[in-house]
Amino acid sequence: PTPSPPDSLATLSQPPHIDPHIFKPMLGLSLYALAADPPPFHPVSIPHSGLVDGSSSTALISALASSGVVAIKGIPGYAALRSDILAATPACAATPAAAAHTFPDGTTRRTLATHSLPGAGGVQPLASAEGECAAFERAAAPFRALVAAATNLFAERLSSSLRARAPLLVAEDGTEFNSLHDVSTAGEHLEHFHAYTRATPSSHGPASPPTIDLHTDQGIFIAFTPALMVSATGEPDAAADAGRFEVGLADGSRAEAHFDPDSLVFLLGDGIHQVLPKDAA
Repeated sequence: PTPSPPDSLATLSQPPHIDPHIFKPMLGLSLYALAADPPPFHPVSIPHSGLVDGSSSTALISALASSGVVAIKGIPGYAALRSDILAATPACAATPAAAAHTFPDGTTRRTLATHSLPGAGGVQPLASAEGECAAFERAAAPFRALVAAATNLFAERLSSSLRARAPLLVAEDGTEFNSLHDVSTAGEHLEHFHAYTRATPSSHGPASPPTIDLHTDQGIFIAFTPALMVSATGEPDAAADAGRFEVGLADGSRAEAHFDPDSLVFLLGDGIHQVLPKDAA
């Protein structure tokens, strides 16, 4: 998972009966277009307050069982922090602090990567807090904390909605994890900030190759914020062509995903099948 810490949570008195093996990990594809426009896909969106009080638990499980993706909206303070961190990312990503990779279609991805470990002091630094990365580091700290809190809330609500025999997982050293939430909070959380650039505009034609092909994340789940297009000067540019983010659905079809920019999106990965036993409900 990406980040993971808020509110006290009430457990479900009657959790939905869900076979975790019908959870559908979604498949992502960006900056690509087919000859014919694929149908739109709008993930189920649930309010953050519904996670806190448990009133959206049924909708959460239903969305994950049907498509493997759900968007959380209305996270207090999230919209402003998202705008700040994404606007500050390109300048820092242009420094040696970032790892660069150029795809065959000419798109370059620069990544600022770090991780968080469980326990106090587990949040690892991203980049130098000086020069071009100063604004990025100032914005990153509160954003990472907020996403960590929302991720912890998501994991606890999902965990309380499932029934499985304990222990769910036993580590090599004998440590037992009795719930999905225990597994999530005890694990290392990878955190990546990507900046994509392309020297020439994408043709998006029928022969245009995808920048990143369809794939399933190997983690239990990931949390991501919808992308923000910015100009060369770092200003948000809503009119810029952001390409296309496509998903592969359970029936084998593809659809173009549309995300509320101020939502935090959770996507199940293949790891959900590796952690949950077949007799979980």
